[in-house]
Amino acid sequence: MNRKVTGVIACSVILIVIISLTFTMNFISSNDVTNTLTMKKIVDTYYKDHTVKVNSENDVSIYITQEDAKRIQEKQPAPLNGIKFDIQKNSTIYERLKPKDNEKSVVIYPIFTSAAYKEPGFYTFYRKECDVKCLTINFENPQLIYTSSGMTAQILYNLGYEFLTDIDVDKNPNILKNYDKVIVLHSEYVTKNEFDAISQHPNVVFMFPNALYAEVTADYNANTVKLIKGHSYQGIDNAFGYKIEEDFHKFEYDQKCENWEYVKISNGHHLNCYPDAVILNKLEIIESLKGL
Repeated sequence: MNRKVTGVIACSVILIVIISLTFTMNFISSNDVTNTLTMKKIVDTYYKDHTVKVNSENDVSIYITQEDAKRIQEKQPAPLNGIKFDIQKNSTIYERLKPKDNEKSVVIYPIFTSAAYKEPGFYTFYRKECDVKCLTINFENPQLIYTSSGMTAQILYNLGYEFLTDIDVDKNPNILKNYDKVIVLHSEYVTKNEFDAISQHPNVVFMFPNALYAEVTADYNANTVKLIKGHSYQGIDNAFGYKIEEDFHKFEYDQKCENWEYVKISNGHHLNCYPDAVILNKLEIIESLKGL
């Protein structure tokens, strides 16, 4: 074999190796996001910007961002960036609210619902301000905000509750069988895998109405979530025809929770209001989880 042919083959081999490595690196990079998008990472990312303490209590600390601190000084409306809520470990309030030591429970954080509320996104489409391109949204940077039950999630996380995310359940629906109790937040947008896993679990606590309402699919190479049906899209309200959601849907609009209670359902309990705006003043809603 002459040197010219040998050189061509060598270059081709090198090129194939480079292409292979590039593909492998891109594949790993893409999946790294979903493999590392844990509740700890979500909380840590959110908390790093909330550095201004605004209360003086010892047991509970509340922080806001520098931007919102400036807004308050200028007497502008309420903070735009949410708050950081931190409970002192081993404090009286922590001991009162933390889960039982022998309780095998888990909370699911609704990453896909957080993505759905981004702008432009699903709600831009619902308002007819965008076409179907807004029904595919990146989910890489979930926010601990009101629409994704962010305050309630923070409190439960601070108290030491174990967390999974939509991604964990979608990829491995059987994971919920490892827990005696599954706590569902505002999981409005879920995959079929999630719906089946949650709805078939024998002990679910729905802390928010409107959960398991619309069906989405996740693309873990592009890290996007896409609306399939539900929320009136494709002419369907409840994508799964789920009676429990239909029975409690109206309570989504009760955001004061003045007459709150956990109502017994066929496979657990369901709260009869949307608590995220008032949860700091109604921590007994959290405390009551231990008895369900």
